Amino acid sequence: MTNSNNTTLNTFAHFNLRSYTNSYLAFNPQTKEALIVDPFCFDEKLFTTIESLDLNITTVLLTSSHPAHAKGVKTIQKIYDIEVYQGGLNEEKQSGTFISEDSSFTLFGTEVKALTMEGSNKNGLVYIIGNNIFTGLVLEAGTICQTTTPYRRALLTKTIKQKLFSLKGDYTILPAYGPISTLHIEKEYNKL
Repeated sequence: MTNSNNTTLNTFAHFNLRSYTNSYLAFNPQTKEALIVDPFCFDEKLFTTIESLDLNITTVLLTSSHPAHAKGVKTIQKIYDIEVYQGGLNEEKQSGTFISEDSSFTLFGTEVKALTMEGSNKNGLVYIIGNNIFTGLVLEAGTICQTTTPYRRALLTKTIKQKLFSLKGDYTILPAYGPISTLHIEKEYNKL
């Protein structure tokens, strides 16, 4: 992914065999600042990768407020001084940044767009960084997340079409479960 200063962020997908989930590590190779998206589990393999690259984890982005997405956060906080971004309102007075509407912010010189996903369960967010779209459960290869009612599914489908399928350009879809996809493929083949 590239920011406005043409600094490329390196992005790695980390598949955890225990939870069958994808987490993502993105970092600025010059400053060594890094973020993790959806740390379902902070295992030895991910820690070894971070340490071998001499990275400083400064941020965790959660695509859902479901506790499973944040299982690794407590371990990460014991090692690194991090800021956690997540969806919803801070009703339980937790630390971190809570996002309740579409917004943009900057992390180590790179623009991050956070999109709220109406209709998704557990305060779903999608993050766009460069040409990468971190979709969590909202959009996966060939499917969308399960919802609690047909109304919520219709609302989520409408939101995905308005906020994601309207994007122009080449984007990579990085979901919490399943294979990585592209926005072009999802527009073409995902029947929502």
